[in-house]
Amino acid sequence: MAIPKRRILLIDDDARVREMLQELITGFGYDVDVAEDGQAGLNKFKQQPVDLVITDLMMPRVNGLQLAAELRVLHPSVPIILVTGFATDAAAQEARRLGLRMVSKPVGATLLKAAIAAAIEAR
Repeated sequence: MAIPKRRILLIDDDARVREMLQELITGFGYDVDVAEDGQAGLNKFKQQPVDLVITDLMMPRVNGLQLAAELRVLHPSVPIILVTGFATDAAAQEARRLGLRMVSKPVGATLLKAAIAAAIEAR
């Protein structure tokens, strides 16, 4: 019997970044669902929880930290990776408080693959 693939929800408001990361993560062997912003990602998560969430920080409507706080209420143990090119000290502090892993943009394939594996294993 085959082991089911891990499901990842990828949330980024930049279509090019979203498509590139989706292709990369799919190539790592994961099933990837995508959302174009934090609100859409929250709605998708409510419909079907996933094994891992990867989200951008800076997005309209619901940013990555707001999304992570909502996800912690819904599913406290879901691993979340926050990907950002704009990490302030306050954002980094809040990410730590919420138990998020942070990865800086532009993200390399090796670093992303290792962050995903570590987040899923830590679960």
